[in-house]
Amino acid sequence: MATTDYELESIFYENHPHTSNAIQKLLMAMADVYNHRDKRSFFGHDKGLKSYEKFDKRLKELINCMILDELIPLDISSNDCRRACCDIINMAMKIWPNWQDAYTFASEYFDKKPNEANSRIDKLLR
Repeated sequence: MATTDYELESIFYENHPHTSNAIQKLLMAMADVYNHRDKRSFFGHDKGLKSYEKFDKRLKELINCMILDELIPLDISSNDCRRACCDIINMAMKIWPNWQDAYTFASEYFDKKPNEANSRIDKLLR
């Protein structure tokens, strides 16, 4: 079973503290979206929608933190921002390999649907 790479986590946090915190929150949100798709609560509320809204909020936070940590410029294009997000997610995969649900969702969203992701990121950047 894969475990957290604490040395790499420490280095990542030292160099990019805001992004490090934001990606951890985004991983949890992506795992929730993956696990709550097409599910309803006992009272009929759409769990997937609530999870997706949380994902949207956490993605915006990640982008703002990446700007704050100077990983991306303020005037970045949505496609370049999507690729930068993918790079951070790939780094997270090395640090925290146990979030497989989150990484599966990330692959589906950022890699298999790049136009949808670019469109969403463009709206978040405005």
